[in-house]
Amino acid sequence: HQSLRLSGDTDRCAGRVEVWKNGKWGTVCDDSWDLRDADVVCAQLGCGKALRVTGQGGLFPPGRGPVHLDELNCTGNEENLWACPGVQKESDCGHKEDAGVVCSGSLMFSATTAGVTVVTTALTTPSSPTAVPSPELLSIMVLSLAVLVLFILNVVLCLLYRRRHVYLLQQTRSNQRASTEHPQNHYKENLNLEEVSPIPPQTDDSQRYRTDLNPSVNPSALSSFDEDGESL
Repeated sequence: HQSLRLSGDTDRCAGRVEVWKNGKWGTVCDDSWDLRDADVVCAQLGCGKALRVTGQGGLFPPGRGPVHLDELNCTGNEENLWACPGVQKESDCGHKEDAGVVCSGSLMFSATTAGVTVVTTALTTPSSPTAVPSPELLSIMVLSLAVLVLFILNVVLCLLYRRRHVYLLQQTRSNQRASTEHPQNHYKENLNLEEVSPIPPQTDDSQRYRTDLNPSVNPSALSSFDEDGESL
């Protein structure tokens, strides 16, 4: 009954703790579960030291079957979990409280360690001299910059053309309005001028026959009349 395994993960050194008892695999409750208890599990499986313990809401899914151990209080030097003080009968825990562990021999820890090693190596390795870009790369960079400049100029010219078009359109509309209003004003001015200008006096044709304007032009026949209007 001292057999033990880690389940719920593809890594043999990380998972939910399960022990064998009475022909059944059962779980361990996470009450009082700590690194000293987990060290016993990792040492028994040959997975090094315990790095992390999990419980309710942890990394691994809940198990099935009975809960064989509860309230463990290991020192970390025991050969197996059954040698640790704790409750081994009638546990009140459910499978949502199954205990788990991540040992130092797990692939998860190895990947993390490898990432740390890579970062550390990159930080400690002296930087190499700055490489000079090739002519092809420089040509591509210059061409890209030229295309970008042309694009910006095109956008600016389009904006200027649009503003000029709007301005000319407004000017055309203003001129059309002024041309429609100008003939009416001109007609009113001519009408006012005609009303104000004086009418020239008409000449009387009868004045051409007046004889009293100049005595020297009187007809000789009139001089033969005396004052009484009789003929001399």
